[in-house]
Amino acid sequence: MDILLDLRWMVLGRAGGLEQMAYELVAALAKVSRRDTIYLYCPDRAFQDWLFKSELNMVLIDSDRFTLVPERVSYDRSEGRPSGKLGRLGVVALDGSEYPPRTLNVDLVHSIGGYVHDELLDYRNILTIHDLQHIHLPHHFDEAEIAARNARYLTSIHASEAVISVSGFVKRDIMAQYGVKPESVTSIWNIPSGSPTDRLSKSKEDRILRKMGIDFEYLFFPSHGWPHKNHLKLVEAFPFIQEWMPNLRMIFTGGKFDKEHPAAKKIRSLGLEDFILHIGYRTPTEIRCLYEHAEALVYPSLFEGFGMPVAEAIESGVPVVCSDIEPLVEIGGEAVVTFDPCSSKDIADKVLSVLRDDRLLESLRAKGEAQLTRFSSEAIARQTYDLYRKTCGLDPTPLENSPLAKTNRRCESARHWGRVSERSLRAGKSLSGLVALLVTALKSPPLARSIWKARRSKGDRASSFNGRHGDGWIGPNYREWLWVPEGSKGLILEIEAPPLPHADDFSFRVALQGIELADFRFAGNSSLRIPITLKESSEELVQLKIDSNYWFRPNDRTDNGDERELAVKLAGIYWE
Repeated sequence: MDILLDLRWMVLGRAGGLEQMAYELVAALAKVSRRDTIYLYCPDRAFQDWLFKSELNMVLIDSDRFTLVPERVSYDRSEGRPSGKLGRLGVVALDGSEYPPRTLNVDLVHSIGGYVHDELLDYRNILTIHDLQHIHLPHHFDEAEIAARNARYLTSIHASEAVISVSGFVKRDIMAQYGVKPESVTSIWNIPSGSPTDRLSKSKEDRILRKMGIDFEYLFFPSHGWPHKNHLKLVEAFPFIQEWMPNLRMIFTGGKFDKEHPAAKKIRSLGLEDFILHIGYRTPTEIRCLYEHAEALVYPSLFEGFGMPVAEAIESGVPVVCSDIEPLVEIGGEAVVTFDPCSSKDIADKVLSVLRDDRLLESLRAKGEAQLTRFSSEAIARQTYDLYRKTCGLDPTPLENSPLAKTNRRCESARHWGRVSERSLRAGKSLSGLVALLVTALKSPPLARSIWKARRSKGDRASSFNGRHGDGWIGPNYREWLWVPEGSKGLILEIEAPPLPHADDFSFRVALQGIELADFRFAGNSSLRIPITLKESSEELVQLKIDSNYWFRPNDRTDNGDERELAVKLAGIYWE
């Protein structure tokens, strides 16, 4: 099979549990079969983190440099969607000139980020949905965002042959909210971060903790500062815990709070700045060390689809005290102690009950060992891979033995130093960042090159949109690659004029395959139909350019909030 994994969103250190889920899934799929080709559509920096990729049929399509062109695109919305599933996909450089276009054969697309992007809707799709937070926590979104999320989910679900939910809770939610049949949704758990990785030595763990300034007992809560993660209630609970354990501290990781974050304000008002420490983003290796040495994971989240930290803590043998919400109860089973996340007193009571009861601690560790079998990376990889094969009309196949059962320590160390380098350079610590980059280069030269290239080219990708908006309007410098249908001799562009009084002075130039046609004016017409004949030697992929001498913002005319820079409306492209 030729499989495309859509990971264009994967900016390392910023996507939280979703990033870790994707990393571990790809690492686990590597064990399944070497006969398949896996295309990873992601930033080069993310690709280099899979340090074992040279041993596999894994092919990078750098999403920072290349865009995807579907085999067929219908610009006339009245025509509806094409019948059948597409099998070929175009890959073209974003600047249109750096590399010649190429084509891939794709049997299956797995969209892991929650949505199927527009250019992939007509392929054979598997979609992973992580949660429906916008439905359960609507106060965290405005009405437009809720409507947009619902529309994207519905479109993506209808375009997919199979949907993967990350828990039984999410499966039931998808069925209830969107009317999806049970047989169309498969519940497959996430793989905890670090499960296919060799354990670090105690001396190395101690050394890493010392570098972070940690030589004390602590509770651990790794999470971004989003409202539903409920940091505030945990901060409110901490003084009750301190009454019995005055030397205990709390460590937060993830994006640091701003000064006005409710939890940050509460920490200051309670005078807990020396006891509740937010140490920001940390490398996967540092996070593993923090798990290993924590007294307990405390996870007060109000809403989850899966709850990766609970699984990671169980994997590390750490006691877990968490919210009594359905997904965490499902993932933790009998290996966790739960509390009411809306009650700071109950949070404190349950944490203290675990820390002060040795027999309960031992019981939780024993039950955690039993729960570990459900987090098996091999089993989860097989379940996912068998779904791939079923979707492609193939029978399941036994897992092949692979020497890649674990990411070795050298690979893990290279990832760690790469993240340390990036963190230091972002913080303006040039010397320590460059030293860490040198260490990375000694362990993995390609990874170091990718980090350096990403830093030097930061912001190079064009931020302005030069494609076609959903309502058909295009900007003053429109660029788009088109897949030429077999047997086509030419095409007709239907272009509508901008609103008066702009149209009278408006002109635009059209180019196809690098050949510029004449300048065009509307000359009092509300629209133009422009026929274009293809060269006999036309490639499968051709680039259409429309450059205009004028653009306008709708908001300047009607005060409707639409700040797009628009030129004309590309109402249709018709192949002949």
